[in-house]
Amino acid sequence: MSYNKYIILFLFIYKSSNGNINLNIKVASNENDIDVAFFGHNNKLVGDAEVNLFNITKDNLNKGLRVELGKVPDDVFLTDPTPYYNLYEKYDWPEVKRQVYVKNISVLYVTNEEILISSHEHVNNSTDTVKSSKEMVRNVEATIASTWSNEGMPKDNILYDINIDFHTKQYKYENKWRDDALRSVFIPFGVAKKGYIDLKSGRTIVKHLRGKRTYIVLEVVFSAQLIGSVIADFAQLYGKYHFWAPSVQNIMKAADLNNEIVTKERIEIRCYTDPKLEIYDKETGKVVRLDRRLKIIRKGNRLYKIIQNDPYLSLFFFMLPW
Repeated sequence: MSYNKYIILFLFIYKSSNGNINLNIKVASNENDIDVAFFGHNNKLVGDAEVNLFNITKDNLNKGLRVELGKVPDDVFLTDPTPYYNLYEKYDWPEVKRQVYVKNISVLYVTNEEILISSHEHVNNSTDTVKSSKEMVRNVEATIASTWSNEGMPKDNILYDINIDFHTKQYKYENKWRDDALRSVFIPFGVAKKGYIDLKSGRTIVKHLRGKRTYIVLEVVFSAQLIGSVIADFAQLYGKYHFWAPSVQNIMKAADLNNEIVTKERIEIRCYTDPKLEIYDKETGKVVRLDRRLKIIRKGNRLYKIIQNDPYLSLFFFMLPW
C-alpha cells in the first residue's frame, strides 16, 4: 500500500498596529481642483518624554483616578512590564501610547503666472512636404518644502509618506517630523496630440509651449493624543479586583488634563500646470488649429474624413473603412 504525502503550510500574517501616516496631494491651478486625502496614524509607547509632554505624572493620574474610581490606588502603570510581570498582556489591556494622526488638510492659497516654457522652430529646407508632430514636451522642475509651527510636539522619530500627483508623474517621498528639507523633482510637462502637420517646402512653423507657474500652499494639522488604559493597582481588594484599567482619556479628563497637542505643517509646492501648445506659420503669423472639425464624405463603400488644406499648411488626412 502506498500513501501520498502532503505538506500543509499555514501562513500567519501579522498586521502592525502602526498604520503609517499617508498624505496624497493632486496639484492643480485652481483651488477647487486640488485633491487631498490622508489616512493612517503613528503610535509609540509612552516614555518619560510623553509623561512630561502630556503632564501625566503620578500625582495627576491619582487625581483623575480618585474621581473616576472613587479611590486613589497604591500604584499606577502605563506599559508592560509591571512589578507583577506583563499585566497588559495577561489581561489583554491596551498599553498607553502616544498616537499622531492627520486631523485636516486645507489649501491656504494658490497663485498662478502665465509663462512661456519653451519655443521651437521647424524649418522645412527640403523640396518635399514633411510631417511635423503636434507635440512639445519639456522637463520642468517642481519643488516641495515644509515649514512647521513653533507650537506643538517637539522633534520625534515620526516618518510618514507624502505622494504628490503632478498628472504626468507621481512623486512619493518619506518625510520626517519637523524636517524642513527642500526637495526637487523633474516632471515631463507639455502637450502631445495625435496626428501630424504637413509642412510644405520652404515653410517654417513655430511651436510655443506655454503653461502656468503655480504656487500652492497647504496646511496639514496633526493631532497627538494618548490612548490605552492606565492600570490602577490596589494592594487590598477594591470591589472584586486588585487591578483596574480605566482609559487614559477618561482619567485625563477627570484630572482636567489636556489630551490633545496640535502641530501644523505648511507644505509649499512650486510646479507647472495647464500646458498649452501654440503653433503658427512664421511668415504669415497664421495660427495652426490643433483640433479641427472634419468634413465627412462617402465614396462607394468607404467613409473619408477630410480636412481642408490651407495655402501653406495642411493637417494629415486619413480614411476609415465603412
